[in-house]
Amino acid sequence: MHGGDGSPILQEASVTVFPSEVCNASYSKLHFYSARWPRGIAEDTFLCAGQPLGGVDTCQGDSGGPLVYFASDHKDGVSVLGGVVSQGYGCGLEDFPGLYVPLSNPDYLQWIKDVAFSGN
Repeated sequence: MHGGDGSPILQEASVTVFPSEVCNASYSKLHFYSARWPRGIAEDTFLCAGQPLGGVDTCQGDSGGPLVYFASDHKDGVSVLGGVVSQGYGCGLEDFPGLYVPLSNPDYLQWIKDVAFSGN
């Protein structure tokens, strides 16, 4: 819940990944859209995920957390890091899925590797 209390217990939620056009269409209705997302919400910049009717989402304090998917095509059925919790509008609102950094973007993945393994 937006503005609610955090939890000391790790939480997990199942979300649906939507085409970036779904988020772009919803978010573009916000009056501050062009200032906050000047390049828009595109597949190479954001992964869009939530539930069609809202109610399930990441919220304040979750930024930097993982978005994982179950790789059923892998022989061991492993979970794979697909994105990183980034931003959104509200929490769990219908028509406003959360926005995640897509690790399919090689520039983002390289930045994470550089920062995580820089030795600093």
